[in-house]
Amino acid sequence: MFRFEFVSKSGRCACSLGLMLYLLSPMMADETLARSEPIDFDRDVVPVLTKNCIQCHRAEKVRGGLRLDEQEAALKGGESGPVIEPGKDTSELLRRITAEDESERMPPEGQLKPEEIAALRKWILGGANWTTDVRLRVDPPPKAPEGSAAGTPKKLPRFPRPADAENVPLVPPAWATLDKVLLSADQLDKLLAECQEADALKRAPDISDEQFARRVYLDLAGRLPPPGATPAFVAKKAEDKRSILIDELLEHDSFAESQARYWRDVITANATEVGSFIAFPRHQGTEQWLNDQFRAHRSWADITRDLLTAEGELCIAEPRKGGALGFLFCHTMDSPIARANDTARVFLGLNVSCAQCHDAPEHVWKRDQFHELAAFFGRVTYKVNPNAVDNFNFISTIFAVTSGEYMTPDKYDDSIKAPTQPRFLTGETAPLECSDQERRAALASFVTSSYYFSAATVNRVWDRLMGEAFTEHMDDMDPLKSVQYQPVLLALAASFEASGHDIRSLYRTIMNSQAYQREFRVPASPTDQLRFTAICPAPVRADALWSSIENVLGPINGRLFLGKQSTLPLNPHLSLRDVFDEAFYNNPALSASEIEATYAQSLLLMNNPTINASIDASGETLLAFLLKELTDDEALIRALYSRAFGRPPTAQELEIGAKHVEQVGDRNKAFEDLVWTLINSAEFRTRH
Repeated sequence: MFRFEFVSKSGRCACSLGLMLYLLSPMMADETLARSEPIDFDRDVVPVLTKNCIQCHRAEKVRGGLRLDEQEAALKGGESGPVIEPGKDTSELLRRITAEDESERMPPEGQLKPEEIAALRKWILGGANWTTDVRLRVDPPPKAPEGSAAGTPKKLPRFPRPADAENVPLVPPAWATLDKVLLSADQLDKLLAECQEADALKRAPDISDEQFARRVYLDLAGRLPPPGATPAFVAKKAEDKRSILIDELLEHDSFAESQARYWRDVITANATEVGSFIAFPRHQGTEQWLNDQFRAHRSWADITRDLLTAEGELCIAEPRKGGALGFLFCHTMDSPIARANDTARVFLGLNVSCAQCHDAPEHVWKRDQFHELAAFFGRVTYKVNPNAVDNFNFISTIFAVTSGEYMTPDKYDDSIKAPTQPRFLTGETAPLECSDQERRAALASFVTSSYYFSAATVNRVWDRLMGEAFTEHMDDMDPLKSVQYQPVLLALAASFEASGHDIRSLYRTIMNSQAYQREFRVPASPTDQLRFTAICPAPVRADALWSSIENVLGPINGRLFLGKQSTLPLNPHLSLRDVFDEAFYNNPALSASEIEATYAQSLLLMNNPTINASIDASGETLLAFLLKELTDDEALIRALYSRAFGRPPTAQELEIGAKHVEQVGDRNKAFEDLVWTLINSAEFRTRH
């Protein structure tokens, strides 16, 4: 359990060093760059190049004309020129390993660790010295341990490096023969236990009723349990009270609201259209429309079909009416290519972006297949109509042209293009002569009947609830990539399909399992995996954190503009809630171990005037009301802990709190300190 000491309100900006270090610990400076000793080529550089680079850039396999296995060849560069320029921070190698664009970044399987990037940068800036006559080689396969089959390593890495794509099945072979039937929570636990026992793993104990109530409210309602809800739940004697609470929250409107915000973030995560006349109504309209769909118990397959086949108007004044256009309006430039990427990412959990430019041996889907997917959107276009009479009420319209085909650019000459027949990633086609609506309806059918549609949705929900996904990267379920406990993923995907792609059914199955109801554990390092033996803690989502703050402080006028309000019906990000949501936004594709806290987040909670005003014990704040209602200090401490953490304080915490009140001598100020410390604690900001 998290613990902390109180600090005085008067010393908020210079609060205890221990608390500051605790809150800001994820933001440690890069250790490699900070080292004062010279870079050592053999110790610091060779392991990075050997692990990440020379598989594709060595004498036996020269990609792009570039070799990085020996000094002369490495300094010479490849077809595009030198990549290592000693002493220069602008070296192409440094640009490629730090590129934000995944299609540019190397290696293609994932970004280097910060310490690896730092080592290469320091090496190049120091002159790129190379040990004389050293030629790097690919690490040989590990020797077989005694008693094992020849060539079989004793222990494989958690997510092995993918092999070259050759004769690889596009869909797991077991999927075709797997019965598509509903899976019970008990069956899920049994299947997972079989996988874990094969790895000789020890599972964490079950959580208490108090811990369960906090977790299930955050996961389903996007907020902490309301005051009094946790004690009432703990007091119930029914053996199935946890299942009953899950069902109650699944049917509550707050579940639809929470799902709408999450899937809006998934859909718009890679949006390239940022103009306010589209971005604002898209943001608002997509969330409102999704909220309506989830409230109506529509399946994720039906929602997906509407998103892929939508057309009509997106209006700033009434964004809800055009909410289904949110997916298509994420992009307006190079839209067929961008929409193909997002179709694969959002609905199939696949990253096919590299294939838009080139074929890569480590990727199953090639360039031709990417552009065949883009061809489904070849007749979709848009226009913007600014209605100056109606207060600049911009109306953006998605519509289809009746003729014309998507043209795939030649691999070597962009001026040469060829018409392309729409074809799905697993081979299904749509005729060239069919209309836009027929094409996109066919695409929607191919997507929602695909194995990847069910598996990707399961993978996202599993990651939200367990803190770890089945795959290393949420949006990269490529057939070559390793899957942790694939039988479990397959069974859940089959169950999701059997339910008619009912999101509530998927949540119900996982949350009723023992696996979900275990204590949390913190992985030893960001690369370590718990393998679902415990819950991996993760930061509370921005919307849930805001609701949690209001649970402790009372309602906050977060929509109050911080500056002069614009006369246009746009969102200039001037309200506290907008600033808060932006500061605490986390890309939903990131797993818990990949999310880092920031200085902006900590400073916003510590020093924001509006939040601090809500902590003030004078005036009409919730704390002022509680101070009058609860004259007993222990009772007030218990009430605040219940609101903040959904649990009572421990005996030690009660003692620390009572001592602080006594030491400060001013009851109001002492409890202001307590409230401020609670909402700034790691426990409050963490879903565990």
